[in-house]
Amino acid sequence: MDRIGSGGFVAGMLLLVALGCTQDRARSTTSPASSPPASAPDAHRYPEPGATPQPWTRFALERAMGAKCTTRSERSGSGRSVLLPADECIGPAPRPLARIVLALAASDLPMTEEVRLKALDNAAYVASPGLGKRADFLLATDRFWVRSFEAPDPRDTVYVVQGVVCTAQAISCESQSGTRAFRLTADGRLLDVGTQVFPAAPTLSDAEIRRYQPYAEPVPLLDASRLWKVSVLRWVIELDPDAPLAKDPRYYNDWAYVHFGFLVWKGQRFALVDKVDRAHWPCRPVPEGEPACSGSLDRVGDRFVSP
Repeated sequence: MDRIGSGGFVAGMLLLVALGCTQDRARSTTSPASSPPASAPDAHRYPEPGATPQPWTRFALERAMGAKCTTRSERSGSGRSVLLPADECIGPAPRPLARIVLALAASDLPMTEEVRLKALDNAAYVASPGLGKRADFLLATDRFWVRSFEAPDPRDTVYVVQGVVCTAQAISCESQSGTRAFRLTADGRLLDVGTQVFPAAPTLSDAEIRRYQPYAEPVPLLDASRLWKVSVLRWVIELDPDAPLAKDPRYYNDWAYVHFGFLVWKGQRFALVDKVDRAHWPCRPVPEGEPACSGSLDRVGDRFVSP
């Protein structure tokens, strides 16, 4: 694995994943998703994001699309989703994400049109700066979430959806609920591209399996807890908190996890890297006015994240 240079957890957010392949094959050998019903609603009822603000301005895009946005300190509760732990905007879904949700066939996303429209009409989401002309967006519901990974070439933009039906192209399957990656063609068709945009999942040696098995299922999981802010995920194994593995070379100061690499979006596909800087793996949000990274799990540092 490489190290990404400078520049820029929640247990319930961990996803099982098995991946692989290359971008050049993606446009010629990808699998089309099931066709949406002919009567699928038109996504043009939802707002199109404006130009990405330069410099980045918190909530500017969301409020321009009619959303009501709050920080964690401004809310009386924790918000709708653990995937949106700090900032949260409520309003009509951004059109790029609505287009994906409405294009999915019932055989892929087993939700009625009425339920989808209700979720999109009053969506919880947040924008973040990405690699494309448009910002990235994460939209989370209690049934599914969808996250855009924009690219310099819009044809390379990827949408990852969790809560869809498992298929051979799924990048995650757990209890019949899958996580799949899609690209949208110019004529509105979805291409299932999970195996083309993600590198192979890390594998454990026999020695590692023996070392971790007494404390956890020895299968790396994918931590999606920072997607609200950055286009990066992390491979981990969650251990028993009482496991005496603090001296393990993969252990890091984050409750009870061992590290197996980061997946960093590069604009065409994800790259697996061993270490990143803090801009690529931010600390958990803290109350307004408190120093960044001052939370109990972040202030001791992370051996795989440079300052």
